[in-house]
Amino acid sequence: LDKARQLTLVSHLNSAACALKLSKEQMQTAIDHCNSALSLDGRNAKALYRRAQAFLNSEAEGDAKDKRSERSGGDKTLPSRDALLCWAIRDLEMAEEIQPGDKNVLQTLKDAKAEARAIAQRELASKEQKHKEHEDVDAKDDDLSQLFGMLRMARDEVSNLSDADRREKAAAYMEKAAALMNLDGEEDGEEDDA
Repeated sequence: LDKARQLTLVSHLNSAACALKLSKEQMQTAIDHCNSALSLDGRNAKALYRRAQAFLNSEAEGDAKDKRSERSGGDKTLPSRDALLCWAIRDLEMAEEIQPGDKNVLQTLKDAKAEARAIAQRELASKEQKHKEHEDVDAKDDDLSQLFGMLRMARDEVSNLSDADRREKAAAYMEKAAALMNLDGEEDGEEDDA
């Protein structure tokens, strides 16, 4: 790089470093300076590392919405935390490739990947919970279908019986229905008083 471009590059890198030391609101400024530095030298490890730091320190969608509303009128769209992590990891991996063994880059990359794994695990657990809830609803629907089927069968079966026989059959069907609907409290270890 010629001297003027080198000075401009250093100026952008220093401005990005200053913006990183300030509040979260300055992260976009840091990103902009890193982008300018990278437009001058696309393989500058320091610019990639600082841009990754800015991504990691940026507000994500859902973070401090009321503060964002106060600053920008509420219509500014922020990227998700997942997107910010992906961009940071990409930049950190490129910086590691350009300048292997840098301890700051390696540690930041390790932390970013750990956060990405934790988010993925939470999302997976949430999806599994939703799936289980749907299965529980389906099972309850099946139980209700069985119960109504038993009631229809009982109605048809007792229509020609005497009153005493009807009461006896009704009691037997009530026991089956209670077992089907778990009214005996076996599942949660409690007896139902009703």
